[in-house]
Amino acid sequence: MPISDSTTPATHTCERCGVRFRPSRNSSGRYCSRACGGRYPRHTISLVSRSCRHCGKPFQPSRTQLKRGTGFYCSIHCRSKDKRQAQPRRNIPEYRIWKAMRTRCSNPRQPCWKNYGGRGITVSPEWDSFERFYADMGPRPSPMHSIDRRDNNGPYCAANCGWATRSEQEKNKRKPI
Repeated sequence: MPISDSTTPATHTCERCGVRFRPSRNSSGRYCSRACGGRYPRHTISLVSRSCRHCGKPFQPSRTQLKRGTGFYCSIHCRSKDKRQAQPRRNIPEYRIWKAMRTRCSNPRQPCWKNYGGRGITVSPEWDSFERFYADMGPRPSPMHSIDRRDNNGPYCAANCGWATRSEQEKNKRKPI
């Protein structure tokens, strides 16, 4: 007597890895295991290969990296280099000068705000990005130089600013009333 189709366990092919399997009663029948229903199949997880986002070298991320959705860099060195390039040069002195310039002109809680933002000194909208500020001003000639406004009542902008030493800035003070 032939076995009917209703009692024969049906086999399916996993949509992710191509393995033939028998689905359980609770499964959708599309994937071969619970791990395969996630991001990567359990038995093919070690075969996943990626290219490093920083150097382009092919590598195999670990199982933990794949489960977490990380694993885009071949090493910790490439990851840290890529993150440093993505940030706007926060470790150079020009960045700290740019940040302090913007803060003293826009934050009333700063002690020196009354001498800058309180007097109407503003930062040019072109200098809202550090990259534009750095392109206009360039690197400091020496650690002794800081930003100087030629017209003390004018805004911080490319036409009104330059790098100057403390002695050069002493000559460019506003006169007391």
